[in-house]
Amino acid sequence: MALAWYNHLLCHGLGAVFGVLLALGIPCRSMKFIWHASPGHARSLGMHVIDPAGNPTQEESYILRIPLRQLRSGMRDEEILARFSNGFFAGFVFAPERWIAPFVQGIIDHEVFTNARVLGHHDSSRHLDVCKIDRPDAMPRLSLPPLGACLFGLYYLIDTSACSAEDRISTFPSSAAILRPDCSFVEFAGRTSGRSLAASHRFEVSRDDEPWANGCATTTGEKHVTIVYSHVRSNPRTGGQVYSRLMTAMHVCYAHLLFANGVREVLRPG
Repeated sequence: MALAWYNHLLCHGLGAVFGVLLALGIPCRSMKFIWHASPGHARSLGMHVIDPAGNPTQEESYILRIPLRQLRSGMRDEEILARFSNGFFAGFVFAPERWIAPFVQGIIDHEVFTNARVLGHHDSSRHLDVCKIDRPDAMPRLSLPPLGACLFGLYYLIDTSACSAEDRISTFPSSAAILRPDCSFVEFAGRTSGRSLAASHRFEVSRDDEPWANGCATTTGEKHVTIVYSHVRSNPRTGGQVYSRLMTAMHVCYAHLLFANGVREVLRPG
């Protein structure tokens, strides 16, 4: 378990260094940061799977409104989520975690996701059909990975508005009673085998004409898209804090850069 903490300290420390070096170059200096997750995220399907006891959480959100004219014409919400996920997980900021991932598989809890998946009512081999994304160039850019996909051996795509409610229930039977957000979203979750860290990343997209965005509607008449990175973490083993104040500060800096990498990919032409 000491190795797990060392790896998180290393990744967050590198993120902090990137933050100092690149703070002036990131595409979201107008980002809004708040110390709580999006509504309902702490009770999401991902958190239900990785921390069913509902232990106390540490949370934050990173929010950016982007003029619609800055996006490629006709870009759908799913493509925005896919591009953002690509920049977040397949970009250079996340590279230290991708490099370390093959060496820490012993402390990653894959079984909790295997147990959450249905084995198949008509096909007993269905549990073997897990999409594994192990290289940055294998991460799709225009559409999201399939439900249940494993990213770099660290996180699983646990829920998304891009899949139907029927597909969600057939893949994760316990999801039937768990509400989804009203906006377009995708959620990735992961947990250490010692259960000292359970983390969920949820990316959300909403537009000015949707109810979620009315509270910050523009007065210029220009349409905007709002991108939210909501993060929730907990300690299922003890129910205590996950990070110290120093680690939290390093994590926030690192997450800021991950968010910026995601936004950069959304804005990239082509």
